[in-house]
Amino acid sequence: MGRAGCEVVGGEAASFPGSNRGSSEDPQEELLEEYRTDEPGGEGFVHEELAELLHMSGDLEAARPHFAAAHQMLSEYDWVEPERLARLRDLSGS
Repeated sequence: MGRAGCEVVGGEAASFPGSNRGSSEDPQEELLEEYRTDEPGGEGFVHEELAELLHMSGDLEAARPHFAAAHQMLSEYDWVEPERLARLRDLSGS
């Protein structure tokens, strides 16, 4: 690996998604902004992933708003599993 977020490929640095982000104080918000999408449920799935990562790192308090946002957004779709929505709701603290 070369500089952070890049891999040297054929002598040149290739950027990975998210490697060109600025130096915000909230990298999760930057990532969320970068991956906003018009796909059905897309933004909800990004919130779910951020929540899971924060939860796995032991920071449930930081994960709760993302679990809540994921639950709110994904519950609009009847194809999202009820068990998944219940877990998101429970981990959001609501």
